[in-house]
Amino acid sequence: MNTHKHSFIAWLYVLKRLATKDRLGQHGVLVDGNYDLCGVDYETHEHLFFGCKYSRKCLDLVSSWLGCSIPVQNVLSWCIQLKMKSLFKKQVIHSAVVALIYLIWMERNYCRIEQSVHHPVRVFQQV
Repeated sequence: MNTHKHSFIAWLYVLKRLATKDRLGQHGVLVDGNYDLCGVDYETHEHLFFGCKYSRKCLDLVSSWLGCSIPVQNVLSWCIQLKMKSLFKKQVIHSAVVALIYLIWMERNYCRIEQSVHHPVRVFQQV
């Protein structure tokens, strides 16, 4: 139910291969370590995806919309292990989470380029 772009970014998320600032620093690329979306912590994979208040707010909005409680840790693992009677509902939840991961990544990139941050509700609406 996802687009290929969403699935690819989610796959890189699972493998922890997205070019976050901490990974770029490990490869010798000089970058400012502050996290662009919240400006508080150093940008790491864990912080970017559901460790900061911005991505958690997005996840909370999606969770309430779907009518379930998605845990902050191991989001995709939770989706895979989800026990539901309806295969369709499970697919919708999985697709929404994968889309959210993609949109958080795109919002992070937008923020780095444009130096502005959209409200989490905008990210939620795109899901």
